[in-house]
Amino acid sequence: MPDSPVHEPPDAARRVYVSYGIALGALAALVLSGWLFLLRPLLIARQVSRLQALVSSGLEEQDALQELGGRERAVRTLSLYMRLPNRIAPDKDTTALLLGHCGQEAVPALTAALTDPNVHVRLQALTSLARLGARPKEALPVAIAVLADPDWHHRIVAIDAIREFGPGSDAAIPALGKLFNDEVCGEAARETVTKIRGEAKVPEKKEM
Repeated sequence: MPDSPVHEPPDAARRVYVSYGIALGALAALVLSGWLFLLRPLLIARQVSRLQALVSSGLEEQDALQELGGRERAVRTLSLYMRLPNRIAPDKDTTALLLGHCGQEAVPALTAALTDPNVHVRLQALTSLARLGARPKEALPVAIAVLADPDWHHRIVAIDAIREFGPGSDAAIPALGKLFNDEVCGEAARETVTKIRGEAKVPEKKEM
């Protein structure tokens, strides 16, 4: 018997098949992009956490930035990490340390970190801002508040940051003055007031 002729689908049906194919392709792309959007923060958190472990093990900060693709990419990655919830991004103090080596582009992320509920993150943000020579208006009030912290380690970090901020930090002088007789922080507080005032002589301890 002769072969039956192959019937081509009419043009209208062919257009329907093509439309279905395009729609399915678009749907698949949408689903994939949605998954990537959801997974990206987790991937960023994992990448930065691995890097933080290397830094804790002795990796130099500049080498760590290269691990992230250079300073420009590092700023974007680390800034995103700082915005993630603490449950998936718990080590933001180390991230703030790394941002302190990223230049002025890191200032917005560090400024936002000044409101972090974790005091260690706030202190590292202060230190990194001082290192970059930046002093956003939010920085000094945060440092002044830490001067009353019962932990002397925290007070010292705040004093060091204020000293780096230098002239223009007059609002910190009253709080620093209360620490003049502090056995641990007194000398640093007096030296910082001297720098703020631009004086040569360091104030003496206050008589009790």
